Amino acid sequence: KRQVSWHAPYKQRKKNREKALEDMLSFVDALRTELGLQCVIGGDFNLSFDEVVSCLKRARLDYKAEKYDTLPRRKKLIDLFLTSRSLEVTDVTAVAWDSLENIEVNLDDYFDHDAIVGSLLVNSKYSYEDEDSHDSSEDDGWDKLQIIG
Repeated sequence: KRQVSWHAPYKQRKKNREKALEDMLSFVDALRTELGLQCVIGGDFNLSFDEVVSCLKRARLDYKAEKYDTLPRRKKLIDLFLTSRSLEVTDVTAVAWDSLENIEVNLDDYFDHDAIVGSLLVNSKYSYEDEDSHDSSEDDGWDKLQIIG
C-alpha cells in the first residue's frame, strides 16, 4: 500500500484547482497501475467534497472519496481521504483537539484544517509480508491500520 499527501493550490480559480487535482490523480494512478499498488491520498483538497467527487468521475479513475462530519468550526469539507476503490476505510472522523487529554493549549488556534483519522482494513491472510510468521488460523484475516491525515 502507498500513501500520498496532497495540498491543493488555494489562490487559484476553481477550474485550475480541479485541473491540478486531475493532473495529480492521473500521475498517481499511472504509478499505482504500473507498480500494481493500492493507494490512499490524504490532504487539503481546497475543493468541496462534491467537487472532488465530480473530478473523480470526469477523470474516470478508480478512487473513492471518504466522507465524514466536519468539526463545527469548519464551513465545508475540504480535508479528505481518497482511496483506491478496492480498499476498505472505516471510522473516518475529524480529531477534536479540545477533547484530547494532556493538551494544555487549544490547538484549534494553530490549525485551520481538520486532522482526520480512519481505519484501513487490511486482509492479512493475503499479505506477502511475514507470510511464514503470521498465523491467520486464529483470526478472520482482517486487521485495522489507523490512517491519519
